[in-house]
Amino acid sequence: MNLPEEGRIRALYMVELIVADWLASVAWYRDLLGLAPVLSDAVKQFALFEIGGGRLALKAGVPQPGNGQLAFEVEGLPGLLHRLAERHVASEGPIQDSPESYRRAVIRDPDGHRLCLFEWLP
Repeated sequence: MNLPEEGRIRALYMVELIVADWLASVAWYRDLLGLAPVLSDAVKQFALFEIGGGRLALKAGVPQPGNGQLAFEVEGLPGLLHRLAERHVASEGPIQDSPESYRRAVIRDPDGHRLCLFEWLP
């Protein structure tokens, strides 16, 4: 389909997660995953993190995690999993290699959202 320029979706701007404990979730993504917030509004309980070319938003509310999953490209997956395990965040299983030349592990955030941590294989 050849849409006019004004009707095209250019890029995914952000993914927003609804979280039960906004302060704890901001700290979790900031301190455990190392994401730096570019916007944080404690009154409205909204935070925005920039990750590469994308963004992750956290908003207070009643989380209802589904089958969706966020995928984060990382470097040094085994080391990251070790560091997370020291902070009592366990992966849902061992690191899995993919025929598409990457390896991954899945963790969950405090509200149960699935996070896939992956790195490309050489």
